[in-house]
Amino acid sequence: MKLVSMYFAFLILLLIAGGVGAETLTSAAFQYNGGKLSYLEHNQVYSSWNAKNPIAVHKPGMKVMFFGHAEGCDLDTKNGPVTNTGNPNFIQAAQLTGIPLAAEGMGQRWSPSGNVSQCDEKVRNQVGETFVHVNEDSLKGGIGIFTSTGSRKPGEHAFFDVFDMGGQSGTGKGGRNGKGPNAYTEGTFVTFVFDWQKGVAVQPWTGDSQSKSIFEVRTVQSVVKSPENNSLSSTNSEPIQAKQQIVVSLVNRNCINSNLKDRNKCNIKYLFNLAVYRPGVKNWDNVSWFNAAGIFFDPSQGGVPIVNGPIGDRGVITLEKASGLELYTSLGEPSQHENFNNKEFRIQISFEQFKNVLKLVVSKALKKPLTKVTPEDMEVIYSNKWNDHNEWFLALTNVSQEVHNPYSDISAQLGGAIGEIEIKTSPLNQ
Repeated sequence: MKLVSMYFAFLILLLIAGGVGAETLTSAAFQYNGGKLSYLEHNQVYSSWNAKNPIAVHKPGMKVMFFGHAEGCDLDTKNGPVTNTGNPNFIQAAQLTGIPLAAEGMGQRWSPSGNVSQCDEKVRNQVGETFVHVNEDSLKGGIGIFTSTGSRKPGEHAFFDVFDMGGQSGTGKGGRNGKGPNAYTEGTFVTFVFDWQKGVAVQPWTGDSQSKSIFEVRTVQSVVKSPENNSLSSTNSEPIQAKQQIVVSLVNRNCINSNLKDRNKCNIKYLFNLAVYRPGVKNWDNVSWFNAAGIFFDPSQGGVPIVNGPIGDRGVITLEKASGLELYTSLGEPSQHENFNNKEFRIQISFEQFKNVLKLVVSKALKKPLTKVTPEDMEVIYSNKWNDHNEWFLALTNVSQEVHNPYSDISAQLGGAIGEIEIKTSPLNQ
């Protein structure tokens, strides 16, 4: 159910601030406040479903990506087209995402389309029910995301839906229990990535000493549509699950530019679960898998380390489940399990907490007990600049949804909004 893996295997994009827009970028902060996006004005948006186009996804700009199975299309179809018309859900954008559909010239919208040669002619006029839209109104604007899975009427199936049992690979390889990676899962992604090599990118820990600053991820989001508790009967053995999340990726520039054997480890990605829904779960405090934060290597990304866990109550420090080491601290709302409106999530990561993550990654990669990891081991994975705060940069941030639904006859939908994103370096104890 870690759909984020399907996306990052393909997608890196470059964000350069410019033009008149709500988003701003300096070495200290990236901010989006729900208004204009310069990418729309400058035609710098690349969008597709099941993207696998390195040139396009690396080009500077904003990316809107959908991942799932397109009915009537070849299993290996990549870089599928999108459209801004034909989705009946567009007119319900306010009810489905919390953001009203933009007036002409004040935004954009995207949905998966079957209009491509790899799809059968009978589905080429089909449009998925899933969509992303942007409203640039300064007062009521933002980014709306709606992910729709399963059947809405008996005997009917959507054009664009979850991957089947074969998963993202279509073969069943690379997953678990005979299923492919991201089997029965559909995802919707909006990502901004930064030019950390030669351009401007946020440096999470700045100043004369990393001890004087802290890395902060803040976002204001809403969820107005989530799977209903009565959508799953007691006879169903595999759960439906829906998530809305924010992801940040940090990269060590010296590590990437070094001649190391496995440079995928030069990236550290944090996946923060803002909202998680499972019909039938009544008390999330008793759900051990949700409350246990940890690190895993994503095979579909070449083994990139992912820090995955819940967001605790204000002031709560999230610990790695096995070692008890600190990972990050919540200073805002905790992970949600009911619909909500304009809640502020705020997570801080000190450089010491970040170094805990690096040591955990090295311990796992070298299969050594944590207490036996040496500075030399750290250099094997991250180069001799592993603990130099000046070498770490924000590579990307991503807001996304994923819905896991193994039942074609059950509808499970997730709709929400992103009003603000702020990723910055802050003075310690602010």
